[in-house]
Formats: sequence, C-alpha cells, structure tokens
Amino acid sequence: TFNAAISACEKAGRWEHALELLRGIVEDALTPDVISYSAAISACEKADEWRRVFELVADMQLNTVQASVVAYTAAIAACERCGQWRLVLVLLAEMREQRHRPDPVAYAAAASACERAGRRQLVLGLAERTRSRGEALLMLGGA
Repeated sequence: TFNAAISACEKAGRWEHALELLRGIVEDALTPDVISYSAAISACEKADEWRRVFELVADMQLNTVQASVVAYTAAIAACERCGQWRLVLVLLAEMREQRHRPDPVAYAAAASACERAGRRQLVLGLAERTRSRGEALLMLGGA
C-alpha cells in the first residue's frame, strides 16, 4: 500500500520519495489519509524540511483530513529545529482549535523555539499552560 511505502521512505530518510508517493495517491484518484500525511510529515521533519511540513499540514486541512497529535507534534518539532518560533505557535494554536491536546513533546518544542528566539514571556506562558494541566514543562536541548 501507499501508506506502507511512505512509512518505509520515512524510516529510510527519503523524504523526497515520501512526497512523490503522497502525490501518487492523489494522481491515482485516491484520497490520502491521516496515516499517509503523518508519515510524509515525519519524513520531512527528520530532514528539517519545515516548509514542506507546514505545506503538508495545510494540505491536510484543504483535503479535510484531521491532523493527528503525531502529525502536529512532528510539524512543531521541525519548525522548532529550524528556528520558526512563530510557526510553532501557529501550529500549537491550530492543534488546540482541532480539539487535540498538545503533548509534552509539542509544548517542549514550542518552549525551546521561543527560548532560542529570546521570547522568555512566551516560554513562561507555555509553562503556565502546562502547569494548569497538571504537567511540568519539559525543556529540550538544555534550553
């Protein structure tokens, strides 16, 4: 299946092939599902292709495919690693709008992106949000 092939590309670090396979689904008049998109997002995230990750999340929304927590977290992680703190916050807000509960990894990546950008107040806001949920804010990479 396409999903298995996209997942194999993700594991092999072949993000370009993962995207080709995703396009192949559409060309074959099929509809990609959350698994297809999540695997492609994860492949691009691992390659620090944050623009492509962000485009894939937008494509999911256009195709009315509900993004999963895994897809959003991978997108947030990709944007964090590339210093895209504003996009991280956009994705975190979208995640909540979709009624997904951001996991500790998503919050940690968001806090790390804000910390690296010198946005201390945003880090404190994220810490407060996690505290209000009864969780601690984990920090990635010693941030």
